[in-house]
Amino acid sequence: MEKVPQLRLDPLSQKLASQAGSVNLFINGVAASEQELKTLRPEDIKTIEYYDLPPMRYGGGDSKAVNVVTKGAVAGFYGGVDLSHGTSHSYFNDGLYLKYNRGKGQLMLRYETNYKNDKNIGEWERYAYTLHDVDYVKEATGRRHLMYFVNNINLQYTNQKQDNYIFQALASTNVLETENTVNTDIDWFVDEILNERTGVSRSLQHSVSPSLNLYLWKQLDKKQEIIANLVGTYFDAFGDNKEEWMAEVPVLNDRQTMQNNKYSVIGEGMYSKHFGHVSLSVGEQFSYEHLASLIDNSFVNDRYVTELISTQTYAEVDGRHLDNKLQWRLSLGASGRYTGSREVEVWNWVFTPRLTVGYQILPTLLVRAGFSQYNTSPSLSQLNNSATLVSDNIIQRGNPYLKSGFANTTFLGLSYTNNWLAVYLTGSFQYAKNPINTYFVEGEQYMELVQENAYWSRVAGVNYNIQITPFANRILTLKLTGGVYYQQYDSPFAGRFDYVTYPLSYEVDVNWKNFTAFYQGALNNRYLNLPYLIDAQPVSNLGVRYRYKDWMFSATWIGLLIDWSYGGRTVGASVVQHDQLATYWNNRNMILIGVSFQFGKGRVYNEATRRVDNADRDSGL
Repeated sequence: MEKVPQLRLDPLSQKLASQAGSVNLFINGVAASEQELKTLRPEDIKTIEYYDLPPMRYGGGDSKAVNVVTKGAVAGFYGGVDLSHGTSHSYFNDGLYLKYNRGKGQLMLRYETNYKNDKNIGEWERYAYTLHDVDYVKEATGRRHLMYFVNNINLQYTNQKQDNYIFQALASTNVLETENTVNTDIDWFVDEILNERTGVSRSLQHSVSPSLNLYLWKQLDKKQEIIANLVGTYFDAFGDNKEEWMAEVPVLNDRQTMQNNKYSVIGEGMYSKHFGHVSLSVGEQFSYEHLASLIDNSFVNDRYVTELISTQTYAEVDGRHLDNKLQWRLSLGASGRYTGSREVEVWNWVFTPRLTVGYQILPTLLVRAGFSQYNTSPSLSQLNNSATLVSDNIIQRGNPYLKSGFANTTFLGLSYTNNWLAVYLTGSFQYAKNPINTYFVEGEQYMELVQENAYWSRVAGVNYNIQITPFANRILTLKLTGGVYYQQYDSPFAGRFDYVTYPLSYEVDVNWKNFTAFYQGALNNRYLNLPYLIDAQPVSNLGVRYRYKDWMFSATWIGLLIDWSYGGRTVGASVVQHDQLATYWNNRNMILIGVSFQFGKGRVYNEATRRVDNADRDSGL
């Protein structure tokens, strides 16, 4: 993956990431994890396909995707163990992967677990607002204890016959436990009159989400195929609690219990036919989500039910001409979404075209251009109308009246590659109608942090990925990733405002035989997440890796000589001014020790490629 200029590996989470965020990873078209990828040896890999605008079989939309195509699979038993543990506090990120292949059948077990228990996080925040002609200021300083424990179990059975069919059944369960406790000393000003308080905010969350994923691919003849995918998921989740005292007398109390039960069904069918240099795919995707929330706090004790139905009909044509110098892909479709709740019942439709054209001017020079439109829809948690207490006189609630919208994106890209230099440059412009943002508004009794539709937003910018490998043996590699973006929003609450951001991340890799050393850093790592301008966690990581046969050993210095902190502040004409800063003292100079081992025994044979994968990850909390 280090050879792909657009990708980097987060040493803490052990996840692949791109400039645009997370990456969907596939092995032979099958949704996979980074832990599974580590069980592959470099000599097992045939090609690596990176999609910044993936086709429908890899999710479509604006997500990024990587598909690793292998030379074959192993008939027999193989797998791997991946361990990564922190030295300065309780942290681990471990995984186990086992696969047994025999004849047409394959059985796979994957277990991933991630645990962190951080008891030394410094917290500071300040609220300032005016409600009913009274000025309020709250300044709080304290310590946070954060714990999370994730367990993900996957069991998959595959039955396949090369060039004929493939059937997969994947049963998975994800269990998440979190605990978040903050003890604070508070200065509370009412019209400049000071009251001193102490406070504790403690939240617990627990969720269990079993899922069953069924997939069928069938070759009709050499030029036709059909695909069907059906996913059922159930969520059982709950959370919360908040208190503050003045002179040992409770003055702020919002004990809350939220119990969410949700089930969903996602289905997709696709038919594909190949006509020489042109391929056609037509399909239908649908989903149904039902969320029942039982909420009990100082504002409400009620059961709230929301239903969502979404459907997408699409046709996708792609072609290659002029000895593959000219490549194009055209997608046409329509998306519909039904929202049903106590307050609202509505259908929204949007046309979803996409066109991408690329031309290889020279063996080293490629130009691309394209246009896309996609639907933007609220999630179940955003539509939940429950209210929770954030601070004195401030509540947070969802909005069942949120409308769906759409976003149009136009881009022009240029890429130049040779033996030592790879440059990817893309200019883009996006216009969005009814984008969903969060704002502070003044209500009848409280200041409210609510989800609302802005009128529109615009984002214009240029992003770049540069990789320099000055030596033929790739002993040294330098990666630069960044851009310049101009953002505009027009909101009924925050008014019209704009912002310019110019993030830059860089990485230096040194490779010598079985040794690898790297350094990762970042500058101007800010982004807009209304109503806040966020200062993201800084990056300064130094690491070494050594591979010996099927073993790999690593040591990574996380947060080298920096304060591991992040914060934010409200922007624009916000009616509530809120500033916050959190510093993870234990993460400074933390050393991660990693050990990986892969094993396998058997003979190589051809493995079919899966082309569609769906999942539901919204628990409604």
